[in-house]
Amino acid sequence: MRNGKFLLMLILICTFNITLLGQSGELLYQDRLIGKDLNIRIFFSDENGNESISPDVIVDSPFFYFCLVPIGDWTFEKKDIEKSVEPIQLKQNGNTIPNVDLNEITIGEVIAIIVLSFNKNDLDYTDSFYFENNLGKTDSLNISEEYWPIYDEYHTYYQQGEESLETHDYLKAFQTLNNFLTDEPTVMALSFYNEADSLNRMLVNNYITESEGNFKEISEELEESLDQNKIDKLLMFSMVLSVAQQNFVPYFNFRADRNSLILEQRLDQLVSDLNRKISESNLAYRNMKLAIFETGYYIDYKFEFFIDLLARLILDIDFFQKVEAFKEIDVTLLDKYPSKKQELEELEWMAEFMEILKLINEDIKTKGYILSPKAIQNLKNQVQFEKQPNYNIFMAFNALVSNDQETFIEYIKNSFKVLTDQDMLYNFEFWYISYLANKNNISDKVIVTLNNGIKYENEGDMSDANKQYKIAMRLSGNFAPPMFFLGKNYHIMGEGFTAERYFSQSLNTFPEYMAPRLLKISFLTSSGDYEAALNEVNSALSKSPYWYFYFRKAQILVNLKRYQEAKDILLEKCMTLIEHHFDSYILLGDISISLQDKEGAKEYYLLAGNLDPENQIFIDKMRELEK
Repeated sequence: MRNGKFLLMLILICTFNITLLGQSGELLYQDRLIGKDLNIRIFFSDENGNESISPDVIVDSPFFYFCLVPIGDWTFEKKDIEKSVEPIQLKQNGNTIPNVDLNEITIGEVIAIIVLSFNKNDLDYTDSFYFENNLGKTDSLNISEEYWPIYDEYHTYYQQGEESLETHDYLKAFQTLNNFLTDEPTVMALSFYNEADSLNRMLVNNYITESEGNFKEISEELEESLDQNKIDKLLMFSMVLSVAQQNFVPYFNFRADRNSLILEQRLDQLVSDLNRKISESNLAYRNMKLAIFETGYYIDYKFEFFIDLLARLILDIDFFQKVEAFKEIDVTLLDKYPSKKQELEELEWMAEFMEILKLINEDIKTKGYILSPKAIQNLKNQVQFEKQPNYNIFMAFNALVSNDQETFIEYIKNSFKVLTDQDMLYNFEFWYISYLANKNNISDKVIVTLNNGIKYENEGDMSDANKQYKIAMRLSGNFAPPMFFLGKNYHIMGEGFTAERYFSQSLNTFPEYMAPRLLKISFLTSSGDYEAALNEVNSALSKSPYWYFYFRKAQILVNLKRYQEAKDILLEKCMTLIEHHFDSYILLGDISISLQDKEGAKEYYLLAGNLDPENQIFIDKMRELEK
């Protein structure tokens, strides 16, 4: 009796329970001539016949289950299974889907429910179906989409895309919602497919609209002031937009309707406008930063300082090398000029100068020059105001960028005549000797050995440096530089006679070699042997009638108290090569003092002051005159 009541309760629950997820239908089970016909209810269930089930249970199973439950106060009979249950068939689109199992679930000895199992792959779960027997059929049934194998995956895509869209993370939203760009029937049957499609269209439109606004905002900022950070911001925006453009291609290709075409055209136009703006901004910024070289004057200290430092950086050379196309300015060389670097920092020009070096290095790679033709012309127009032969220096290295070595050497030789800075003269000759080494086929072994010696010398290891120089000298035979470096080192080591022998050998090998003469003149004047220094400078001038040697001769003549000769050298030789030179005017003033010409001294000192009014030497000289 207790079992009967429990069974009746179970049947009533199964009969009247209304599920939100599944669907059910009624089917005539048996018709009776006497008594009431028997009907059953068929509903979607799990393998145990439960109607309220979690989708996870079905997703993990290879089968779909349908439960048969009596309607009314009766139960299944074992003897009726074959006659009344087995004939029940599942029909879809005219096809019969066979069940793979029939499971009788009993309570005690009573069959409470029957569960039929079907292979998922045999049933199109997105389409309607029905059950039938020889007595009739159910209404059309559907499996609620929550139980479809693809539901969890695509519903997650939908939810994630919707959440990302709400936070305006359009690209992230598209990464999930683009899974709906398919004509797969099972996906298109999902109830939220059309909404997902609308979200795709919305996010693409919103992304383009917001990007257009961002582009306008950055463009307006650039119109207010050109700034590399703003250009970089525009460049980063362009990179992100290009990625988005590629990401949205599947949407444009899949939809291919008028609305998507309009969106695609808007995006293409935005990318085009953005790239054009970047090019225009880069060009304008480059022109703005490099304009100093095209429009500046030596009267402007910043122009003079930048030109001088740039020339020193491109001239800087520590080792012999194969002269070939000049590829870039090494920005780390700035560390070799601490006073210049400090001045850049004090004047707050460091960032600007480093940016200029970057732009020039880009021009070397893309345009084939260090300074533009317009900048070169600007230097040419101001040659008479140069302190160093900047026009020739940049003409030389512009030629070397394109590996025009003949033009490079031509301007090097022109520069020799008017260089006033000993370090720059030394470096220029270093380049020239490197060129001659290539031209005269000096072996790589000699160059490597010689450079090893220079390396040891820079490290203070004179002994190993000299060993390398001697090896290089023996390997090369008549290559002058190893002899010069040996002479220099032996002089530093206090072995003057040995040093002189090597200097003489280097000059006998290459009479135009200036480096040995520069050092010999310096050594002799510092030791007070002015007559020997004068002989040496006269010997140098016989081979190299350059400003620097004329000026050194004038200095030596002053030390020998031959003031008028010194003055004549300055006026007739130095001034004809370089008219405006601070040290020349100072020396002329000193000579005038020695010649008892105080007014003449004042005139020359003032000319020096015109060139550099804050120079302490000028200030001190004028104070001396007032005493």
